[in-house]
Amino acid sequence: MMLAVGTFLVVRRVRRHGRDLAYLGLTPGLHPVPGQQAAVGYRNTREPVSVQFTPPRTCARGRWARSSTRWPTRAT
Repeated sequence: MMLAVGTFLVVRRVRRHGRDLAYLGLTPGLHPVPGQQAAVGYRNTREPVSVQFTPPRTCARGRWARSSTRWPTRAT
């Protein structure tokens, strides 16, 4: 019985306080423009998140897949 109550309290605390606040309606990592009103709340973890990836400058076009698998590459 004590284990069930303890588990319930831990799960409830993590669900309430274990998440970060985010600006709702904005891409994660962006801030609203100064003076702009933005809603703040908990982000829905099931929504997709847009991610931008920029390969290193030393990697030629089309070679990132090979260099990420640790194959030898020449710096161009």
